[in-house]
Amino acid sequence: MEATFDNKTNILNAHILNTHDNSAIYDVVSTYILWGRKATQLKDANPALKESTSQVVGNIHWKEKIIEVNGHRKPMSELKKKAGRFGGIVSRKRLWKWPTRTEYEVSYREDLDE
Repeated sequence: MEATFDNKTNILNAHILNTHDNSAIYDVVSTYILWGRKATQLKDANPALKESTSQVVGNIHWKEKIIEVNGHRKPMSELKKKAGRFGGIVSRKRLWKWPTRTEYEVSYREDLDE
């Protein structure tokens, strides 16, 4: 599956859309403090239980550099690596892998439709 952000200028407060039908999959909401980001929440935009609010499925704790998914916490350093030759020095791609799950590729590219 391929997904994209609807807010290209601020992906920390955006919706993640399925590129197949442009439907919202997740909502990304960040809170800030005086010196920067405090936390970012990933919320399911289509929770199974038709609740009035989205269910939180993940958090990024910026100060602690920890990612939390469904209650399981891991340091960012264990989850991401750069892709490509020479340790990914020239590549903008990042690989993310949660233990026991598929590895995901995150790449940054210009929006060619605009």
